[in-house]
Amino acid sequence: MAEQLYKIGKVSDLTGLSVERLRMWEQRHEIRPTKKVNRIRFYDEDQLAKLTLIKELIDQGFSIGELKDLTVHELKPLLGRPTKTNQDAKLSIVLVGDTWNFENSQSSSSYDVSVRFLTLESYWDWATDEAHVSYDALVILITSLNVEKIDEMTSAAAVPVFVVYKYASDSDLESAREASIHVAKMQDTDWQGTVNAIFDHVETEDESYSEYRCFDDEQLEHLRRCKTKERVEPEDFVEIVYRQRAIIDHLSRTTDSALDIAVVEAVKTAENSMERALRSIADKHQLIV
Repeated sequence: MAEQLYKIGKVSDLTGLSVERLRMWEQRHEIRPTKKVNRIRFYDEDQLAKLTLIKELIDQGFSIGELKDLTVHELKPLLGRPTKTNQDAKLSIVLVGDTWNFENSQSSSSYDVSVRFLTLESYWDWATDEAHVSYDALVILITSLNVEKIDEMTSAAAVPVFVVYKYASDSDLESAREASIHVAKMQDTDWQGTVNAIFDHVETEDESYSEYRCFDDEQLEHLRRCKTKERVEPEDFVEIVYRQRAIIDHLSRTTDSALDIAVVEAVKTAENSMERALRSIADKHQLIV
């Protein structure tokens, strides 16, 4: 019997995990499809079962870092088990650099500093030897924003990287953006600001995968023919929503980098805002009753 394979869109529908999240996990956590034909990803039954369990466990409070290397048989017993996140909602942070005068341990109790390193080289030695250690973010304090070195030394990290620097050039900042490294100038931030940025990123990442779709296609077609005598009619909003959805679908099929994923999320945000505006008009004029 031929092996049952599922395209990434079908996996998304069956598991509740967005296509963007699956692509991100492929990049960050090496949760890879069974095979890729051109740019089309195919997942098998075992992967579908594992992803379904992972989604349930993440909803239960586990992190992807805790789950990604476990088998289906190892994941099943975790269902219904209390998690560390449930009991103590803290981020685990690894610090690199001369952080002693920067870090303010009294500023917040919402995080744990798991390990500290003075140099990137010492972090690299630890990270490559202790890849099983789970943490949520890597914070680096550095004098000169050497993105090439940071990118090389943090390649083993499957977590967001936050760099606080003293000096940088425009090209350094552009390289950091291309490498998806979060940067802040030391004179413009402090320890609590850095911790807040990490929390904002984690919350945004989680929220970015949830879609705010007010209307299905039939409702949009109904709204397209409705008239309100407003300066902007529902038809105008519907046309924009359709265009935005088409862009999202196209980009989702061809996305292969963190930058592409960020573009998809930006378009999604715009589409969601347009639907909320259309919802306001529909409610005001009672267009869907």
